[in-house]
Amino acid sequence: MADFFLLSKNKSVFFLTCGMVVFLLCYMLISVSKIHNAIFYSLVLFPLLFCAEKKHFVALHKSKLMNGLLLFLIYSTCTVFWSEFFSLELLFRTFKRALYIYGLFLAFHIIIDTFSSFPGRLLQFASLLLSVFSCVCIYLFLTGAGPDPSRMWGLAALDHPSFYSVIFLAFTMGLAIRYHIEDNQFQPVKSRHVISLFMIILAIIVAILCDSRSALVCFLMIVAFYAFIERKFYWIIMAFVAVALGLFFIWFTNSSVFIGRTPYRLDIWSVFLDKWKECGYLFGCGMSGWKTTIVQAGGSIHMHAHSIYVSQLHTGGIVQLFIYITLLLCFLYEGFIDKESKPWAIILVAGMTMTLFDGNKILTTPSPLWIILLIPMSIILSISLKNSKIQPNN
Repeated sequence: MADFFLLSKNKSVFFLTCGMVVFLLCYMLISVSKIHNAIFYSLVLFPLLFCAEKKHFVALHKSKLMNGLLLFLIYSTCTVFWSEFFSLELLFRTFKRALYIYGLFLAFHIIIDTFSSFPGRLLQFASLLLSVFSCVCIYLFLTGAGPDPSRMWGLAALDHPSFYSVIFLAFTMGLAIRYHIEDNQFQPVKSRHVISLFMIILAIIVAILCDSRSALVCFLMIVAFYAFIERKFYWIIMAFVAVALGLFFIWFTNSSVFIGRTPYRLDIWSVFLDKWKECGYLFGCGMSGWKTTIVQAGGSIHMHAHSIYVSQLHTGGIVQLFIYITLLLCFLYEGFIDKESKPWAIILVAGMTMTLFDGNKILTTPSPLWIILLIPMSIILSISLKNSKIQPNN
């Protein structure tokens, strides 16, 4: 409660925090991207003009993680110059999106610097709301009111089955791991542990109903990664047993997660990689180079690589992919060396795994990709700054 009263004294940071919560909540309420973007501009970026101080910028830029992110944003923006679609309009739009991402990281830094319990509260709040959201989606699917009778979809900005199911699973797993750390490995068992378990079960049910292979792979990766870090290798066996039971259910119900779904991504990646070789191994095709790469696979036309990693290689070559992977690994390392940021590192693991198989580019306006990639990274950085000696005393 002391944090809350401290926050109340600074009205601009208080409004920024409320704006961030509203912005994140709108992922589950608003499907029109222009409205969602306007909310981000007005409730997150605009308050920064009133609460960002010199000390916040100084702290940010003493961080190697933030400087690495800046390097990635600058290089990604510079790829516009060797794109065959180069224009001042494209350069301005790309630069503007890089500023959005910078603003997101700055906003989380200011909020967490002022309200230290925000990451934990956000994780609990998001997991609970996603559970309610999922119950609504399941109800609509089972009653035939959903858009697809053969596969469950989400709602609003979280309508995509794969992104929605991975986000829900990642947050529930992150919450469970937070309780595992805080409560002496679930000893003794508390009511919130049971609630967390039910959330994970619900998330697995959602992944099955969404026919999401990505979510099942992410579940295995999260458990395997955390088990390796904590040296609890029996968890891996338990995870494989859980997935095996899920696959048996899929087979028994004739679900199409692995049946009747053409693995067309390999065909898409092959075309994009061929185009990357034509453009140049080192620097790629430049921003919006995907416009020249159109793939027909899986019965539809695809204009992006369905993989963030292939997209980085295609857009900025080996240089951009190297910067991107190095940046992710550094954030992941920073996330796992601090107990407070471990749950967000787990969500980042899900994001890194998910974007192997889906996604287009990093420099975008607000999208579901932010939830499992950029937001965990920004919170990991903010917690690191808060707990480190490089953070100026207020």
